[in-house]
Amino acid sequence: MTINTREHINTGLWEPQTFDIIDFFLKKNGIELDLGSWSGVISLYMAHKAKIVYAIDPDTVCFEELQTNLQLNPELAKKINTYQIAISSKKDTVHLSARKKYGQSSSTILARSRDCENSIKINTISLSDFINQESVK
Repeated sequence: MTINTREHINTGLWEPQTFDIIDFFLKKNGIELDLGSWSGVISLYMAHKAKIVYAIDPDTVCFEELQTNLQLNPELAKKINTYQIAISSKKDTVHLSARKKYGQSSSTILARSRDCENSIKINTISLSDFINQESVK
């Protein structure tokens, strides 16, 4: 995450509705899933209250930024399990595409013809298989 992004998030202007929704639904000591965890902003926020957070993102740049942000927040990181995989309808190997470049939270496994030139192969798993595999309660 760049300094400008971090500063923008800290202003309270970045997706305030997202934080409001999390505050409304998040239960103290709950078990939370962050699908498309990007750089870990939401995972770290949820970890303040949650018992455990499962942070999932297949984008290699996002995943590296997530790992860096967890290293910078070791106490919260203890509550966050990370997975570099995509959630889909089934276990498969698919293409992850980015509009311009990876790491901008816009990568997708949806077939978009304009992104075909910028794609990498990744693994997917169904949500139910992931929940069973990780024994998520």
